[in-house]
Amino acid sequence: MKLSLLTIMLVSLSCFQLFAQSKEPAIEDLKWVANVSDAEASFTFPSTRREQWSWYNDETPDNWREYGWDVMIGDHKSGYHFGPALFKPADSKKTTGSFSDLLKACQHDLWRVSEDGGFNVRGYGEARIVNGKVRVMITDQTLVEQLFKSKPATVYMEIITPEFTFRRKVSIAYGK
Repeated sequence: MKLSLLTIMLVSLSCFQLFAQSKEPAIEDLKWVANVSDAEASFTFPSTRREQWSWYNDETPDNWREYGWDVMIGDHKSGYHFGPALFKPADSKKTTGSFSDLLKACQHDLWRVSEDGGFNVRGYGEARIVNGKVRVMITDQTLVEQLFKSKPATVYMEIITPEFTFRRKVSIAYGK
């Protein structure tokens, strides 16, 4: 009798844990936001729950991109990429810190993409963390106009970490 009661309790507990886990949103279900106005372009990635971050990890090859929150306009033959990116320099030492520390360690560049590869154009603006979400912003009106004058309907947004890479096509909401 005691054994069957214990078995029932363990089965019930495991079922409850499975139910609770199923309530957790998958990254595909999290909200990705792209807003463009005359004065600003803003792109918000899903939040993260990680408390501690590490970069320049031993497992990451030298000169490899370890982290990134990219916004891509166009395609691999013609377009632009921008957002915070962290590449592991040769002979670097593993570093740990907060999400904010990691974002500060990133480079923040706008890249022009071409069939031959591409080149660094300039900085794009800034990225900050808002409620655990990376928000990439362009506030230079001339740059906003240059990148979005053709009013593309979508952009690709991509998160790169040592554990996973996830890319999503996101509709752009335009406003004044």
